[in-house]
Amino acid sequence: MIHLVLYMTLCILVCSCEFCIRTSMNSIYFGVAQQSLADVYHQVSLAKLPLPQITFAGLSHFEHKVLYMNPVQDAHLDVLARIAEICRETYEKNGIMSADVRKFNPHLTLFKLSKAPYLYRKGVRKIEQCWDSKYNDHHFGIENFRSIHLCNMLNEGHDGYYEIFHEEHLFNNDQD
Repeated sequence: MIHLVLYMTLCILVCSCEFCIRTSMNSIYFGVAQQSLADVYHQVSLAKLPLPQITFAGLSHFEHKVLYMNPVQDAHLDVLARIAEICRETYEKNGIMSADVRKFNPHLTLFKLSKAPYLYRKGVRKIEQCWDSKYNDHHFGIENFRSIHLCNMLNEGHDGYYEIFHEEHLFNNDQD
């Protein structure tokens, strides 16, 4: 059985000093970031938001470099957008600024093209248009959104996912 880790980025935060980046697990900054994630959990609990069950249908791409599954625009996606807003607001209130300059654009990445120069020299420069057009109407399924991870996107964890500093489970398993 293949174990997959599916994730959607809610917001990207800025670690503003080199010391914080080098010693993030031991820094005061990390403590504030971890507490902020607990605050997000508290705010989501107070809002009594339902478990988002995100439906994915069709493929799209970012500049032919990243191929991703599209979430279906529905009430569940609105709940996820609200959680992302709570996350951004809570971190900013605690002095950790968001690096996001674009509007929240939820998606589930299938793959990204490598930036390796040898692939570029071999002609691997973009994702072919046939992929997103071939699966434009394909229903990929539903994914339950259960937890938020505070990750270091510069380091890879042992499972190939980002290094996880802290996790908050937002919803109980009995909401399925």
